Amino acid sequence: MHKKALDLSIEDRVFTIKEGRDYFEPDRPAIRGPASIRRTTFGDLDLNDPIFDSLKEEYEFIEWAKSKSERPAWVNYTEDGQLGAVLILKPEEVENIGTTPSLGREKRLKISTLKVSEAQWGSKLGELLISIAIREAIGYEVEQVYLTHFIQEDEDYLVRLIENYGFEHASNRKDGEAIFVKRLTPPPDTSLEPSQIARRYYPSFCDGENIGKYLIPIQPQYHNKLFTGYSKRQPGLNEFAGRFNSEGNAIHKAYLSHSNIRKISPGDLLLFYRSKDYREVTSIGVCENVLFRTANQDEIQKFVGKRSVFSEQEIENMAKSPTTVIRFSWHFDLKNPVSYECLLENNVLSGPLQTIQSISEEDYKYIKQEGGIDERFALD
Repeated sequence: MHKKALDLSIEDRVFTIKEGRDYFEPDRPAIRGPASIRRTTFGDLDLNDPIFDSLKEEYEFIEWAKSKSERPAWVNYTEDGQLGAVLILKPEEVENIGTTPSLGREKRLKISTLKVSEAQWGSKLGELLISIAIREAIGYEVEQVYLTHFIQEDEDYLVRLIENYGFEHASNRKDGEAIFVKRLTPPPDTSLEPSQIARRYYPSFCDGENIGKYLIPIQPQYHNKLFTGYSKRQPGLNEFAGRFNSEGNAIHKAYLSHSNIRKISPGDLLLFYRSKDYREVTSIGVCENVLFRTANQDEIQKFVGKRSVFSEQEIENMAKSPTTVIRFSWHFDLKNPVSYECLLENNVLSGPLQTIQSISEEDYKYIKQEGGIDERFALD
């Protein structure tokens, strides 16, 4: 029935089960992020803000914007009240996009506008906005996200950013503007390695029996910086003034430890356990690369870049002992964090988690079920 509706261009008159649920229960689960970014609508934004100046040079932006006032928008404001970043979305679009080649009519989420002001460069806000767009697509149960962009002849930051998260140049419009499309899950016949799937089809990840699973302890002060969407996290005052810590915005993050472990490999799953206060498994990520037990401060700093919660001084102090550095991509915060008491009762842990610990497939499946990890994105 729904395929016929698409063919007849009357899909707006036919509800899927999900659309019917949304119609009668319109409230969608909130997407959490730093206090310095919030969800609003396009119509609530000041179109005279300098962040829109370049768009006004390219086309009739003001008229277009006024006709799209109902679209959802995510925004950051700097301390002087100007927009530091803006993400404008068109959810659940069903259009035949592209001419060379035609990509056909499918339900997609379109990123209409993604802009970060010069004042916020270096804050990893671009990564945060990409992550939010993907979470919005998940909420709308849309399989594809896309945007259009005129590719720059010089180094094109936007292209480099979105290609890191699986956007591919799939087609062009009549005027030559490129269309970049991202799928949230891989096709059934994919033969990519787990680490490649985690990148290309982010936030999907592989969790079959051949994938290693590890519990990773992290202290509250560092957990607050890395996982800004954690529901029990208390934002700092600087966030309400529009400021960020870049490692919290980043999808790609880094974890440092004095653990003796030497088994973690790219593609393995990392289950982060907040120690000391709430004592629960909160988040899941995928290992990208590991630097095992080095005391070379410069090597560590180069390996982590701006993705670690540690300052240069803290890294210098850590490097006095052999340090293991794990670069990873954050995929989800658990819907239902799994407490220390539950981990003890179900023999996942035998006592307080002090260091990185490998867990069995059975223990992982318990955390996966209790934590509410979305099965659509966990590929066995």
